[in-house]
Amino acid sequence: MTIQEVSEKTGLSKHTLRYYEKIGLIDTVKKSKSNYRIYNQNDLNRLEFICNMREAGMGISKLKEYIQLTSQGENTVEERRGILLENKKKIQEEIKLLEKSMNYIEYKIENYDSIIKNKKI
Repeated sequence: MTIQEVSEKTGLSKHTLRYYEKIGLIDTVKKSKSNYRIYNQNDLNRLEFICNMREAGMGISKLKEYIQLTSQGENTVEERRGILLENKKKIQEEIKLLEKSMNYIEYKIENYDSIIKNKKI
């Protein structure tokens, strides 16, 4: 796939794709005879992982650490698992805060609904 096709498929800009390659989040992408990047399935799989982790709030530095550990093989599984658990905990805390905010907003809406209902009577 070309960089344009990958950009459209992932929603990442061409600039971001080049940046991820430059900082080592994805391996150096092979190039065609015309010097255009040609992404393979492994590149797409890595980008899918990166996108999911970024959406989950994982920072670039943690992603780099995780990917460096991945390249070292199975002897780093526990460390990689730890990074994912750390991110999971962070997400769970964010969910709790969002639930608290949602409960407060629902309370306020119910209060306003009650005021509106009483005005109509």
